[in-house]
Parts: sequence; structure tokens; C-alpha cells
Amino acid sequence: MRKPNFLIIGAPKAGTTSLYHYLGQHPEIEFAAMKEPKYFSFKDLKFDFNGPSRAVDKIKKSTVTDKDNYLKLFSNLTAPNIGEASPNYFHYIPAAENIYDFNPKMRLIVILRNPVDRLYSDWKHNIRMGWEPIKRFDNIFQTTEIRMARNSLPYYDYLIKGNYASHLTRFYNFFSEEQIKVVLYDDFQKDSNLVCKEIIKFLGARSDFSFETKKIYLQSGFTPRNIRLHKVSKRIGRLNQWFANKVIKFNSIPEEISAKNRLLVQDYYYSEVIALERMIGRSLKSWLE
Repeated sequence: MRKPNFLIIGAPKAGTTSLYHYLGQHPEIEFAAMKEPKYFSFKDLKFDFNGPSRAVDKIKKSTVTDKDNYLKLFSNLTAPNIGEASPNYFHYIPAAENIYDFNPKMRLIVILRNPVDRLYSDWKHNIRMGWEPIKRFDNIFQTTEIRMARNSLPYYDYLIKGNYASHLTRFYNFFSEEQIKVVLYDDFQKDSNLVCKEIIKFLGARSDFSFETKKIYLQSGFTPRNIRLHKVSKRIGRLNQWFANKVIKFNSIPEEISAKNRLLVQDYYYSEVIALERMIGRSLKSWLE
């Protein structure tokens, strides 16, 4: 039975879904039908997380914890390069060693976004999904450690996900630099086709290929604080659109993080960003401005 020989390992909310769909266009690349099996993070794990039952059930249903079932995801794939994309591999501590034990020759792709924007996007996404009861961003810092100590849903480990230098170091402890392709989200936004070409070169796939990258997947959009109030505002709009717009504005999470909170999060990640600059040989000055 064939094994995957490459993985997109993260980071969450950094363009991994778009990258998954773009690379899958290449005739020498195939992905498992299940985009995020999360096997190497949660293999042989019992799901006893604390959190909304709907969210816990979703993790259970969308995760493969058994090796045989994991390998079945690739049984019908025939391309030279077969893989999957589970963005939580990058920050989940057991994943690096589990991947190495499974295939020490695995090639890994990681895409890194400004950790402040990544965190804010992650939080908004969980609110839209109905998994996040905390509707004030200011409270995230105060609750993260408490939640993790209580074995809360892995969706809530917002701050940990952005410790890029620490996570990359953990992977370098098992894999050579030649096995890890680090991509910056800024570059991916600027020229997705060029980044995809760099990745297929890294994978050893045929380079004379152009990717269709116009469609952007899982773009974050309007985020209501309260889903029920949002549904009410829609009904109000049939009678009074002006009043409905007032309700929608009151009920909306700001699209961008506030200047005050941006500075707070930048300070939290400052040492990690500086360390990452040294590791990848790229200036990340824009992340600290």
C-alpha cells in the first residue's frame, strides 16, 4: 500500500486550503480525498476535549486516528507525489516525531502568515462556525492558558499556533532543511502561481505547468458576534433596511484587528519573529510594524 511522500503541515488560516487546491491541479500531484485527516497529531488519541459538543463531534468525524484507515486514503492514488494537508501538524507537538517515524523521507510544506493576522482570522473563523463563545478579542490572552490547562478544544490554542520559530525548530530536529519548504503568505498572495512553481520544483514534479489561481478558498468575510441576532436582522431588513443595517453594524466583529490589540499581539510574538528571520534568512520587518 502506498504511503504519502509529502504533506502541507500548516499554518492554519494561512492559505493552506488554496494551496491544496492549486497544487492538486498538477498531473504529478494527488491529494487524499480527505483534506485534513489530522492523523499525525491525533493518532491513537481518545477525544475527551472540553468544548461545545458540536465542535467535538466535528473533530471526531473529520479525524483519522488508525494507521490502516489513514493508508486507505491513498490506496487509489497513482501520481508520483501523493500527500495531504493538515494545518495543525505544524503546531501540534507530537506531529513532527510521528511523521518522522512514519516516513523519515517525508517532504513538508509550511506556509506562514503574519502571526497577528493569522490569530485574528482564526478567532473570527471559530466565531462564524459557532465554536467560540468569547466575542471580545481582548479576552483571548486571558483565557488561552486556562483553556489549554482544561484540555479545551484545540481550536482555542490561538497563541500557540503563531510560535513559528519554535515549531520549525521542532521539525528541524527530525528533518533536514532540504525536506522542508517554507513559504511566506505574503509571497503567496502576491504571486500564487510563482509560489506553486517553486513548490513543484521542491517536490521534483514537472515544472512546465501553469496553475489557475484566481479562485481564493475560505476567504474570511462578515463575522457576526451573535448568529441569532444576525438572523433577526435579515428578517428586519425585509421591513426596514436602514434599521437592519444598524443592527448588522452593531453585531459585527471588525474586519481588521484594532491598532491597540495589534501592538499587544506583536509584542507577544516579537522574539519568535526575530528568531524566524534568522532561521529562514528573510526580513519579516513588516510583521512588526
